[in-house]
Amino acid sequence: MYRRVLVAAGLALAALAGCGPLNPGTIIATNGGNFNLRVLQGSPDVDTASTIDARLDSATGALLGTSIGYGKMTAYSPIGSGAHSLVVEAAGGTTPIMTCSLGALTPGANYTVVVAGKFAAGVQTATTSLQCQVFAEPIYPTVTSPSANIAFHHAAPSAVTAGGTVLSIGTYPQNAPTTYTGWGTAQFANPVSGVAFTTASYVTINGSATAPGIGFYTAPSNGTTAPPTTVWSTLSPSQVNSAGVSGLTGTADTGNLFPTSGIMNFSLYAIDAQTGSTPVTLVGVFD
Repeated sequence: MYRRVLVAAGLALAALAGCGPLNPGTIIATNGGNFNLRVLQGSPDVDTASTIDARLDSATGALLGTSIGYGKMTAYSPIGSGAHSLVVEAAGGTTPIMTCSLGALTPGANYTVVVAGKFAAGVQTATTSLQCQVFAEPIYPTVTSPSANIAFHHAAPSAVTAGGTVLSIGTYPQNAPTTYTGWGTAQFANPVSGVAFTTASYVTINGSATAPGIGFYTAPSNGTTAPPTTVWSTLSPSQVNSAGVSGLTGTADTGNLFPTSGIMNFSLYAIDAQTGSTPVTLVGVFD
């Protein structure tokens, strides 16, 4: 088992009871040994359209999600206890692109499988090839505004070859987008036999419940608490809403507030970028 820890100077990490109200972050009550599983499409080139179908256990198994676009996530599905596999197919296809053995996951827990890495021949390395990054999601504590919880997941294999084996995570005020406050780091876990299991940890931060709001960034870790000199990717709450990843209804949160509307938990994922000058794209979901 690999363990990825989000480290924050002067802040205590905890694992207390808590759950989220929204789909796909909605936590489904488990019973009879069930666990909850969702899938994030984090591969930039897994097929021509970068969309996949995800099935449980076999090429004809139960669908976990269809036509999952790059940077998009399925809702949680309750899965019965026992050993399982994730089968990845091109959207509408019947031939597996990849099968990841998940083993017997813990009943009552919540997991995110990130389909990560490169698929096309000629761009793969031992680190960057197509793989599954499996995260055991944290159970967040109950907090009140302006506090909020964020969990950071390093699921970007290409970042490793660019010097980002460890990525830092932090926030910035929207009215000062170069004023960075670092909150922690996450280390990439190399997969064994195409799958890596990690335990995502979280940190409780001071959010921004008033305008102009907050933004999130990731950068290669400089090994200190000093602000980064190079930022690889940023993400604002308004982008999460408008992208449809969070499952929120209505218009985007143009105020970039977090926490907002009673939502106190945010899962942030660094995935391989499709194009651009940096190797990483940030996507997120309000849990």
